[in-house]
Amino acid sequence: RMLRGFYSYYHRKVFAFDQLSKALLSWQHVLYYPIMAVAKVNLYVQTHIYLLLNATQMSTLELGGMLAHYASIGCALMCLPSAPARIACFLSALAVAGILHVQITLSH
Repeated sequence: RMLRGFYSYYHRKVFAFDQLSKALLSWQHVLYYPIMAVAKVNLYVQTHIYLLLNATQMSTLELGGMLAHYASIGCALMCLPSAPARIACFLSALAVAGILHVQITLSH
């Protein structure tokens, strides 16, 4: 019944399911963990969008802090001997954070 679509009172619109939605829904038990492994990238992007669109004096400080964070990650990754090692380390860090994402999404 839900695959026909549903009305969201929060968004005040109807959400219809197309073929892609139905296919992804049927594979969600397989796709959930790989998506959560890289979901932190989406959080970074959403944070930047929010801070840039709602700029305040505090946003400037927050963006500066994030840039310092990125610089420290870059310095740490540059200590590794090769590009494949850097990529593996970065993806591993995302995957470890993905465990927290799984816990948060499953408990809400």
